[in-house]
Amino acid sequence: MAEQWTLIRGEAVFNADGSITVKPPDAEPSMRSVLLYNVLPPEPNYDISCKVRVEGIVGTEDRPEAQLIIHFTGTVDSRNYYFAGLGSYGFRGGIGIIVNNVATKLVDSSAVSDPTDNYVDSLRYTDYDIKVTVRGTVISVYINGVFMCAVDDAQLTLGQVGISTIYSNTTFWNFKMGLPAPCFIATAAYGSPLAPQLNVLRSFRDRCLPNKVVKGYYQVSPPIATFISKHLNMRRLVRLMLKPIIKILS
Repeated sequence: MAEQWTLIRGEAVFNADGSITVKPPDAEPSMRSVLLYNVLPPEPNYDISCKVRVEGIVGTEDRPEAQLIIHFTGTVDSRNYYFAGLGSYGFRGGIGIIVNNVATKLVDSSAVSDPTDNYVDSLRYTDYDIKVTVRGTVISVYINGVFMCAVDDAQLTLGQVGISTIYSNTTFWNFKMGLPAPCFIATAAYGSPLAPQLNVLRSFRDRCLPNKVVKGYYQVSPPIATFISKHLNMRRLVRLMLKPIIKILS
């Protein structure tokens, strides 16, 4: 498994159970540890996810973070990337950008997460699911299936992804990267899974629809999508029906 990753900074221990424990540099516990995945995302629309557990505080700062990285420079270094995930800026979720080693907050989950609930104590020794979705230039963060926050940044370009931590020893496992779940009917209507309208619909699905509704959709929609794709007038009709919905959601 180690050959799938490139350690940029800090220490990484590849455990026998397939998990990875990432530790900050001994001399600089305040520096982010960075471990990059040696596979590029498949296209500008993709999902990365994993489980994490913060297992111990390192240094004097009591504000651990466990992040997924979206690398945006195309070069492998620890000075330029987006980070998104758990425990950011005193909230359960957040997104930031590092440019030439300077970190800047882009957004946090203050709209859905109360920083006064002592997130640090609940963060320790608890398993969390982190999911980050990238839709063109839009990054969204989900913690345990709940939408935290999102940002649209035109600087975002396709590059390596990875994992990161700061002020803590953190174990990551079940790291996955792949294409977003398809929108069968909309894809059939627009003729391509890369149509920009699909990003709006995917975002609504991911943030707002219950899992049971999504599962039901995937059970019934494939044959409907096949029928739509074979009839030009049906494709036009579905696009016409989706147009006001997309306008409202945009």
